[in-house]
Amino acid sequence: MTLNMVYGNLGSGKTLLLVDVAYRTSLSNQDQVIYANFHIDLPNVTLIKPSDLSDITHGKVLLDEMYLWMDSRRSVSKGNISLSHDIFKSRKRGLDIWGTAQLTGSVDLRFVNLMDQSVHAEGLKIKQQKEFIYKWFNYRWYHAGYATKGTLRLPLTYAEKHLFPIYDTTEFPDETVDELEISEKIQEKVSEVSEMIMKELGENSQKVTKGVVRSFLMEMKEPLHLAEDVYNYIKRVTLTV
Repeated sequence: MTLNMVYGNLGSGKTLLLVDVAYRTSLSNQDQVIYANFHIDLPNVTLIKPSDLSDITHGKVLLDEMYLWMDSRRSVSKGNISLSHDIFKSRKRGLDIWGTAQLTGSVDLRFVNLMDQSVHAEGLKIKQQKEFIYKWFNYRWYHAGYATKGTLRLPLTYAEKHLFPIYDTTEFPDETVDELEISEKIQEKVSEVSEMIMKELGENSQKVTKGVVRSFLMEMKEPLHLAEDVYNYIKRVTLTV
């Protein structure tokens, strides 16, 4: 399971590569579910919104203009934190995630630092034929000073026949990150985890500390960013008993 980022200038073929990933996946395995935040006219592609990400397992996730969901300038927002923790669990949940952006710096640093591969979309070039060129990098190798991992050449004739007909090149993904819906999902998780901890602690729930809550979260393999909310939930409930 991998995290991949395709970056490049306007019209360089970033979204086209994501559509190619969907198309080739569909050809090789029609039972493989593909999730995307833009429309791709293939039977096994499902359109998703940000709050859906926490419920997805086993498949490919294609996020065009990824900064709309995980803007580096909103890194401390509940939406960004929740989405980044969903991505942290992508390997255990069997997800391959592909994103596009003009600049990697526009995407939340937590995703960028976890990337396995970065792909530079160089645009349409004329060699022996017109083709879109993509330079493939192992992200960690690249920043350690090593050479490219490889080059992908996607002929224009192939794109015109198989890819352009199945998506709208002018579509812009829904940029609405529903903070309220994400917050409601976080609160549901906080309530669930808190009740489990209180059941375990019994009468000692009133004496719970933030350190104890963090210890339980680690044992339960739940994200530590929930600690403050879980602690406050338990304190509020035990004070009213």
